[in-house]
Amino acid sequence: MEQQRTAYAICEEKDPDRIIVLGGDCSVEQAPFDYLHGKYPEDTKLLDVKK
Repeated sequence: MEQQRTAYAICEEKDPDRIIVLGGDCSVEQAPFDYLHGKYPEDTKLLDVKK
């Protein structure tokens, strides 16, 4: 949970318009997605690309 809070805090500080997440486990995108969903509640999408 501490890493999720830290990642979310970085998103708030940097205020990015978009975020690209590469690698990690299935929880790596949770904080960035939650941040962007709050910023763009009607226009947030996830793209899951698998080999």
